[in-house]
Amino acid sequence: MNFDLILSKYLSALTVELLAGRLFQSDSWTTNIHMLGCNKIYFVLDGSFQLQMNGKTLEIKKNQLAIIPEGTYHSYQLTSDSIKLYWCHFNSAVNGVNIFETYKIEDNKFFFDIKDPKSVENLFKTMLLDETKKSGAALVMYKHAKLMELLSICIENSMQKDREEEFEKEEFSDIIKYMYAHIDENIQVEHLAEMAHFHPNYFIRAFKQKFGSSPIRFFNQLKLERAKEMLANTEKPMNAIASEIGINDMSYFSRFVKQQTGLSPSEYRNIYKGL
Repeated sequence: MNFDLILSKYLSALTVELLAGRLFQSDSWTTNIHMLGCNKIYFVLDGSFQLQMNGKTLEIKKNQLAIIPEGTYHSYQLTSDSIKLYWCHFNSAVNGVNIFETYKIEDNKFFFDIKDPKSVENLFKTMLLDETKKSGAALVMYKHAKLMELLSICIENSMQKDREEEFEKEEFSDIIKYMYAHIDENIQVEHLAEMAHFHPNYFIRAFKQKFGSSPIRFFNQLKLERAKEMLANTEKPMNAIASEIGINDMSYFSRFVKQQTGLSPSEYRNIYKGL
């Protein structure tokens, strides 16, 4: 499946909440290292400042936008005579997980140039300065829509474009091969995600988009197909078949097969052996 399609389906569940934001101007701006419990975006209209985060020092200049994900220790200080910028604090999550946690930003892409700075400036104005006749719930929805638009710019410019190459490689085929080779075990999704070099939450969603089911459900389906094959084509005892797919409890094995096929293991064997 195309990476953009996977990502678009994943992001369709994105929720956002604008917490605060405003236009800021100063000729003496500096802070000690600190951490916020929400995400932050800076968009510089004029001047520059030095941002320290994740052990790196970044110079954020005019017409650049910087993202500081939730839980990131950072500090900043002015590097020009004055600074003029927009900032906003917000929450953003997919199924309760911060988007910047599940979909990591590359170290060198926490900031980027804005190709059309006037449009982004107008976006901040409409999002933060109430330059609309809307009110109440309509105003909240309008501001959230503008925040979504701003995040789409961030995703387009800073998210890991090389993820597409990763999807086109052998991560998932290696995962499937691993499942077949360990069909007699009970594998953990965290281990599969580590093999694919993905965050577990992102891995589950990406896998589901590609194969139509979660990794564990897919693995259980492989177990079932192996059991059905042995039931139909061999004379192996039921306990031996159960053991070969990692099930040591015969009662559970019977329920496992019946839940999926509507037949008990012995019924399935009799039907497919023509008895």
